[in-house]
Amino acid sequence: MFRSGVFAVASACIALSCVTIAEAKVGVTSVTDGEPLGQPPTASERILRVGIDVQANERVTTKADDRAHVVFLDGTALTIGPNSVLVIDRYVYDPDRKTGDIALSTTRGVFRFVGGAISKNSEVTVKTPSATIGIRGGIAQIAVAESGATSANFLYGDAMRVTNLGQTTIATRSGSQIQVAPGEPPTKPSIIPRGQMPSTQPLEKRPAAAPLPGPAGARAPVNQNVVNQNIALQQNFVPNSPIMQPAPTTTTPTTTPILT
Repeated sequence: MFRSGVFAVASACIALSCVTIAEAKVGVTSVTDGEPLGQPPTASERILRVGIDVQANERVTTKADDRAHVVFLDGTALTIGPNSVLVIDRYVYDPDRKTGDIALSTTRGVFRFVGGAISKNSEVTVKTPSATIGIRGGIAQIAVAESGATSANFLYGDAMRVTNLGQTTIATRSGSQIQVAPGEPPTKPSIIPRGQMPSTQPLEKRPAAAPLPGPAGARAPVNQNVVNQNIALQQNFVPNSPIMQPAPTTTTPTTTPILT
């Protein structure tokens, strides 16, 4: 009787430990736009507001006007663009050793990955319908079309490995691109031509539209301070440095001789 009770308690503890591991927090939602949805493994789907914990085995889904930015425990950052589906298949992290394992999978969408501590020691894998991508210590942008075709852009880091049909292509040069069509091996790395770098606009938060003061159709007055600040930012001025204004143009009056 006693042994049976002990066994039952031990079994319950093991089961509880498994649930705790399965539902462990692996990151947090730091920025959102729209109403991206998260589906934990053992909980109801909810909107990923800023500050909501993200769990292992969670499925993240975005619609046309949604974006989500997730920061993981090791410092890895993942931006999920519109019309995307992504699953955190595996996340293990040892904060003392700064090592671990990350495995993600997606069926469609656009994503930007910025590696943290884990990617400095081991590859982070991203599985798509047409490829398996390994990212080591770097930044990558991945787009998966509705057809399953994958475009992997290696922006910075040690290396990006793309595999399909038993063939592997590795990019080590920043600004390289590897494409994979369904049922085809990955292409050789090619340098993205100047001016054709994939746009990051789908991954950026939409700017809030400020209402115009005054009656409808009226033009808002120009705020010269804001204009000056924008000029400083565009010229990469150091914060709090004086704003350089163009020298005023002086017009010398012309004297017309008087005939007598």
